[in-house]
Amino acid sequence: DPAVRAIWVAGHHPPFTNGVRQEESRGLCQDFLPAFLSARKTTLWLSGHTHAHERFRREGKLFVVSGGGGGPRTALLVGGLARHRDESNLPVPRPFHYLLVRPEKDFFRVLVKGVEKGGREVRLLEEFTVEAPVVAGAFD
Repeated sequence: DPAVRAIWVAGHHPPFTNGVRQEESRGLCQDFLPAFLSARKTTLWLSGHTHAHERFRREGKLFVVSGGGGGPRTALLVGGLARHRDESNLPVPRPFHYLLVRPEKDFFRVLVKGVEKGGREVRLLEEFTVEAPVVAGAFD
């Protein structure tokens, strides 16, 4: 369908994580990841499970772990111990957070908003974009 410009996939388990106590699902990576990476219109894979915010890029596609809505915050492998290069620069453990997605003309702006443990003020933690041309008028 030419009107569909981008496809996002959402699921619980992430294909990539640096979570200390989490491992990537072999079945997920074997059964679904190849199709996602080879599809022309897939641009973003959203997941949770790991109680942190992580952002990875593979073959021009974005993988975002957003599991910071509650529960114990997860320690992450960093530096030379990290399994994957994380594009997020937030401190570890990552703050409690949520994502706010704003469509723009040719991309989506994603705001990572959250609060530090014990804090009361929600603030902008970081932001990034997901390249995805939007059909004109789709959000009017």
